[in-house]
Amino acid sequence: MKTKTLLRALCAVPLLAIMVSFQQLPASAQAADEADCLAGNAEACFYTAAAYANGDGVEANKQTTVKYFLKACEMGIPDGCTYAGSIYLRGEGNVGQDLDLAIHHYETACSMAHVDGCNYAYSVTTNPKYGVNDPARAMRALTGGCEAGYAQACSWAAGLGYDGADGKFPDFTDWAGAAPNAASACEADDKYYCLVASILFANPESPAFDAQRSIRYLSITCDDGVATNCQNLGGIYQGLEEWELAAASYEKACSSAEKKACDHAQDVRRYLREEAERERILAERESTMNSLISSGRYADAVHTALYDYGSVRLAERAVTSAANAGALSSISTQDLYGLASWALSGAASGAVNRELANRGTGLEGRFGEGTNTPGAAARRYQELYGASAPGYSASAGPPPPSKPMLSAAEASAQTKAKYRSAWCTMNGNANRNVCN
Repeated sequence: MKTKTLLRALCAVPLLAIMVSFQQLPASAQAADEADCLAGNAEACFYTAAAYANGDGVEANKQTTVKYFLKACEMGIPDGCTYAGSIYLRGEGNVGQDLDLAIHHYETACSMAHVDGCNYAYSVTTNPKYGVNDPARAMRALTGGCEAGYAQACSWAAGLGYDGADGKFPDFTDWAGAAPNAASACEADDKYYCLVASILFANPESPAFDAQRSIRYLSITCDDGVATNCQNLGGIYQGLEEWELAAASYEKACSSAEKKACDHAQDVRRYLREEAERERILAERESTMNSLISSGRYADAVHTALYDYGSVRLAERAVTSAANAGALSSISTQDLYGLASWALSGAASGAVNRELANRGTGLEGRFGEGTNTPGAAARRYQELYGASAPGYSASAGPPPPSKPMLSAAEASAQTKAKYRSAWCTMNGNANRNVCN
């Protein structure tokens, strides 16, 4: 708003300063800028209000002052809302005191990111001298200011909702409303409210629980040196089976003297080493089987899967390959008995049973029927070969380390699902293992 005269400059200072008496000009029927205001000039409406407030060329009239301040407000000048609110706050001239209207106009100014509007809205609704004592209304007003871009309003609103502004209003909390304000305050570099945001979003019991946002604010606060949140972040990543990220988060917590996190970091790193070794062994076995099958050594492939690897998956692959190549006859009867004692899948089991039946072994019919009952193959193996049939083992790998209890966010099964969903929708992560 450009200032064209000394009087207009005075309009930019607090209203009380505007009220300072000075030599008044003769009153006229209309203020100097009134016609321009009525023609749609918002700035002229503000100057017209100031003229009626001070009796500048017109007779002083506080009702008319409010009228033109509010007209300026409606046309986008938030100062008009704030000044109108201050007249209602005190009750001046022919305008009576009306705290509700005063707060309403402050709220309107605050929703336009007007600093004074937000400050007054907060003060009047929470200062005992005004007798209003309405933190919920204050929080709504400040939320409007926060959404409009006034960063301090974000912090104030978050504080009211999080802990009643540090216990000033012990009976008032609103975590659902506080969380987005805390997030906005954090994005405006208010470190304390980054921590508050991490608590509000990461706690599954919080009505503001949000898996994706919790990862963000736990990460921010972890990077800022909050060791407990590094540990909490590690627990979330561990629940998502993002082991490298979990280990890195635990290690950050450990380096910041969160001693329990050191144990968690060691457990995850040990698991990663064991899992890497398992993958190496599986890859080596896969390579051996590929070589045996591709060279037509089906009997050797079956024998290796049975006695060296104890792997149902690899045995099924060897049997199926032999059946497809018409080479089941190359497999020894002893190995067929061993295979029959295992819980093979339908296709492989059927191929083994047919071959045993063709050889007249007495294990005839489908598995589980007639003489081919569960345990029959194992007993026959023991009778014929004087030893137990070969066993098999699952290839699930080492058990994952137990996840720590999170001080701010203990993830139940439902919570894990929420984190998983959030993680999989975050940019650049659609193909991570947790999403498959």
